[in-house]
Amino acid sequence: MKKILILTDDFPPHSRGGAANVAYNHALGLQKAGYEVAIATTVRNILDEGIRYDSGIKIYSLAIKYNERWRAYLSLYNTKSNGFVKYVLKEVQPDIVHAHNIHYYLSYNSLRLSKHFGAKVVLSVHDCMLFTYGKFTDFIDSNNYKKIDGFEYKIRPAKQLLDYKWRYNPFRNLTIKFFLNFVDHICAVSYELKKALEANGIKKVIVVHNAIDEKKWTVDSDRVSNFINTNKIEQYYKIVFSGKLTRAKGGDQLINALKIVEKKDQVCLIVIAQDDTYTKEFKADAIKNGIKVIFTGWIDEKELPIYYHASDLVVFPSVCFDTFGLVNLEGMICHKPLISSCFGGAKEVVT
Repeated sequence: MKKILILTDDFPPHSRGGAANVAYNHALGLQKAGYEVAIATTVRNILDEGIRYDSGIKIYSLAIKYNERWRAYLSLYNTKSNGFVKYVLKEVQPDIVHAHNIHYYLSYNSLRLSKHFGAKVVLSVHDCMLFTYGKFTDFIDSNNYKKIDGFEYKIRPAKQLLDYKWRYNPFRNLTIKFFLNFVDHICAVSYELKKALEANGIKKVIVVHNAIDEKKWTVDSDRVSNFINTNKIEQYYKIVFSGKLTRAKGGDQLINALKIVEKKDQVCLIVIAQDDTYTKEFKADAIKNGIKVIFTGWIDEKELPIYYHASDLVVFPSVCFDTFGLVNLEGMICHKPLISSCFGGAKEVVT
């Protein structure tokens, strides 16, 4: 039986990000296909460190945390995570190592360690961090938001230096390309991401779109009705936003769009997101403009179908390069119409 080790900075239940959920579903799918699967991941709390099992999959967790200002350096080579990856490789003895997001804690050097161990190495790319520091917006022309294709994705070092100042590491991208020499296959989650990677000198990329398990998205209609009745929103047109709510994810655009809806007093916005400073500002702005908002906070993944099935519309308004957007699939699998932005891979999912 082939052994596969999945490397990922984040993993459920400690993270509910898109890449973390993809890695989780990927592990379950490989196990179902007959492979022996193990996970190496990181956590922030020392109490969560150690070994545990989920659905028969062995999960190794390392507690690691550092100030974000050092990410341009420690994401390349991190002594603490290096020792951890070596330990797990020796324990698992994998034939294949499949890395998802490793650009914060596990570090790109884990690719080199995996190759030197003798495993085949695959890297799934879920964002633009191989060539840029944060949310990628440089390609967007703020004077021409109607442009939906043919974007220029080549980054400019001078612009990166201007944007990120002391965080900027001029050798970061070159070092990442060095570590990519130890990867057998690079997989992008959309063709648009493949274009962006190739525009910045990362070649031989294949596209493997994300997927979700249809069986997990069925739900008892009574539970949906109970949510609607409990919140007294039967008469409202219900719009769902799911994910980390930030300005880059289109929070401001969403409010501005709802402001011009003719019957906005009949709209209820259901926000499945974190509770932080920005979400408080968002909610205050919505209330000021007469828009009803229900904030659920982060919820268990098993509860998500209730909110999607309760909705009339799902929105994905990112104003940054969002590489795929699982929200689009999640809305569609619940038979809901989608409104999505054109920046990134969403236009390969939403017509």
